[in-house]
Amino acid sequence: MDYVQEIPHAAVWLRKSGVYRQAKLFARGDTLFADQGSGFIRLHAGGATSLPASSWLDIDPGPDHTLANGDLKAPELQPIKKRVRRAA
Repeated sequence: MDYVQEIPHAAVWLRKSGVYRQAKLFARGDTLFADQGSGFIRLHAGGATSLPASSWLDIDPGPDHTLANGDLKAPELQPIKKRVRRAA
């Protein structure tokens, strides 16, 4: 069973009833969520969320991840593969 985990140094920009705020970004498997009150809202394609009065405008996935799928599907987080330098 996957649990919701916070993505370090990542954030999402939300709008709810004309009020904008920055929220922490979370993931459960391939699904992204934003911190909302005492729970979470799911981030859907094209800026939609599981909370009808709320939408997301931008996602900063942090330094260790990138976003995939664009606007046609729900956003997905993918780890950035880091190169390991070998001593010469």
